[in-house]
Amino acid sequence: MPEVIVEVFTPGGIRIGKFIDPKVELVSHHNYSITGRFVDADGQVPDKIEYNPEILPYSADLSTTTYCAHKEIVKVYVHRGRQPVQMIGVCKQ
Repeated sequence: MPEVIVEVFTPGGIRIGKFIDPKVELVSHHNYSITGRFVDADGQVPDKIEYNPEILPYSADLSTTTYCAHKEIVKVYVHRGRQPVQMIGVCKQ
């Protein structure tokens, strides 16, 4: 079974890192939670990642997940900065 990779991007399209085999849940209508081991853009597993401010929401590519109806989520924010990292976001409508 192939690895599930969820890549996370800045508003400018720069990849900040990725989740490897995360748990992706639809927590409420169009709201997703991504939890798991986060690897930064340099390939390092940081102990902690910084919270992103509301004016700089990330986006995440869910296209490698076969169990999610949406393939991209936006307004993604760090909810838990320590490993396992958790981010939350909404579907792109």
